[in-house]
Amino acid sequence: MRRLFLVFGSVVVATACGGGGGTTPTPPVAGLRGWSGAVTYSGVVSTQGASRTMKWNGNLDWLKITDTSLIPLDAPLPPGAVSYTIKSGSLKLTGSIVAGGCSGSREIMHQVKAGESYLEVQADGSYIGNLEPTGLFDVPVSCPGGGGSVPVPFDPSELGSLRISGKLNNERMKGTMLPPPGAPGTFTGDWDLLALYGAS
Repeated sequence: MRRLFLVFGSVVVATACGGGGGTTPTPPVAGLRGWSGAVTYSGVVSTQGASRTMKWNGNLDWLKITDTSLIPLDAPLPPGAVSYTIKSGSLKLTGSIVAGGCSGSREIMHQVKAGESYLEVQADGSYIGNLEPTGLFDVPVSCPGGGGSVPVPFDPSELGSLRISGKLNNERMKGTMLPPPGAPGTFTGDWDLLALYGAS
């Protein structure tokens, strides 16, 4: 929901180049089709002697949403703001499980689906967004003593999401995510996106 992104953005401030102050932001300009570049994320949650880790990365295009009915609003879009989403693309995602001496890991190519991404750029050059892979897949887990592996369901949505927030630096978005206070795990991520022009 867009309001959740906005509330989160009031707390989380990007700290890398382009994520803070010191430069005059450039608002969206005519002819801009979207934003393109690299994203990375890592989430680790440990409970009762077991831990789950998710890591993913990819190069993706965030394209302008031209059909306003597709914008996930629960509050009016501010004047001059423009919304973007990933219409197609993939992430190299690795899920790992460690529990009681048993462990397993699996790498998949995750196709970004509708509703997993959102990016909003304000007229003043500030931006906020979210990227959250979803969808269960099995991780083969093996234990000491042999006997083969057992498929264990792995849910990426339980390991957080990349929360994007900052100010444009000319025609670039670059920053490092800071996890919210009290987050039940270790969550890190970053992004480096450049303005995308030209025909689709």
